Amino acid sequence: MKYVLAMGLFDGVHRGHQAILAETKSFAKEKGAVPAVLTFDTLPKASIAAGPGRITDFETQKYLFTLYGIDSVFLLSFTDEIRNLTPEEFVSYLQNQLGAVGVVVGSDFRFGKNRAGDACFLQSRIESRIVAPVVSHDGAAVSSTAIRALLSKGEMEAAEKLLGHSYVRVAKVQKGAARGRGLGFATVNLPHEDSLLKLPPGVYAAYLTLEDGVARPGVTNFGYSPTFGNGTEYRSETHVFDFSQEVYGQTAKLEVVSFLRPELKFSAAEELIAQMEIDAERARARLAERLR
Repeated sequence: MKYVLAMGLFDGVHRGHQAILAETKSFAKEKGAVPAVLTFDTLPKASIAAGPGRITDFETQKYLFTLYGIDSVFLLSFTDEIRNLTPEEFVSYLQNQLGAVGVVVGSDFRFGKNRAGDACFLQSRIESRIVAPVVSHDGAAVSSTAIRALLSKGEMEAAEKLLGHSYVRVAKVQKGAARGRGLGFATVNLPHEDSLLKLPPGVYAAYLTLEDGVARPGVTNFGYSPTFGNGTEYRSETHVFDFSQEVYGQTAKLEVVSFLRPELKFSAAEELIAQMEIDAERARARLAERLR
């Protein structure tokens, strides 16, 4: 099989990444090859050492790659062998091991031992297309770093403008403590990997899509459930409006649309229930505004 490879970290699969994916599809069609993504299982330490974590895990990235028209994905692990390949050896690996007949990268793409290879080097060794950065309305380049900063402050609408889609998570539904069901607000619970960015603890308007493909409105709490003790596990719990099915084990897509309020600790369950009713009403209104 011959491939044209879009290469990069693609954290968030934002508008700049989408431009690379679009160019990859076009280039692959010209070459009579299959468009594919080559991405990596870890971010460079410099990207995350002082940062808030990844925007997207691999399952979410795969969903987004498919959304933007590419189904074939190579996930490359940063083993010592891969990390120590020279730029020449890395290009040879692409051609001989992966069947690459062309590559598409952003202008700032670096690769090979000590990041010695760049876009110009690629062009000298394999047919390549270099995609310029996508610029936002304020003239700044769209970047994963800028999006992480916005998400870390709960600025979901601003982040969406740079992402080109809502902040999204794709994961399998897991069992929770069932406290919400006991309060009349059953929740769908998704795991949250330690490597992922944590949104500010609070309540958000959201859509949840299960395996039936229906996007259902709801309200999501990200945080530590302080009303029920001194929780240390960061969780995602979504109450889907007018929905009560058991969905454990299903793959779910959570689209987080808007921040509503910070997470609070209540002294009694009745106070929490009253606030959850207010949250649900606000979330319905916020999501209705979005459809206008």
